[in-house]
Parts: sequence; structure tokens; C-alpha cells
Amino acid sequence: MITERAFQKYIDNFDKINKPDLQKLVRNLCEERNYLFHLLENLNEGVLVVDAQGVVTHINEGAKQILSKSVRNDAKVPLANLIDDPELLHLIEHHLREGVRKV
Repeated sequence: MITERAFQKYIDNFDKINKPDLQKLVRNLCEERNYLFHLLENLNEGVLVVDAQGVVTHINEGAKQILSKSVRNDAKVPLANLIDDPELLHLIEHHLREGVRKV
């Protein structure tokens, strides 16, 4: 796993990275992305990733089951189209307006 500090070092010295090191970095980032994606998908807990405009940018299988919704994982769907419970929708929208990053 690439630490934040190591990643920042790569960014700061991007113009000095040789091709084999750059290929290795990209390969490592792809492997990490795939690992985290599969980890997220296999959680029993429901996870929605929502942008600042209230659009769901990712929904895992747990969330689909909890919400009884059939939607692509990467579909860009307004939150209001997925949450049928008005109180829950209001709570999430309130946290989005307040800038709460995790609910």
C-alpha cells in the first residue's frame, strides 16, 4: 500500500520519475483501487458515496439490499431517487449541507 507521504513525494517529483518507476506506481495504484473496490462491495453494511450535489456516485451491494433498489454501482442517481423514507432522506441531506463526511 502506498502511504500518503510516499504518494505526495511522487507527486512533488513527478517530472523526475523514470518510466519503470512510473509504471510500478500506476500498477500499485490500480491494485489498491481494485482491492478497496472489492472490499467495499463485499461489506454487509450499506455504503452510499454521495457528492456535494446529493448525487450518489457509488452504491454497494449492501446498500442496494437495504434500500431494495436495483441500480448500477457507478450510476449517477439523485439521492432522493434511492431513499424512500422521508426522514432518512432529510437526515442525510442535512448532513450533506452541514459538510458531515460520514453518517
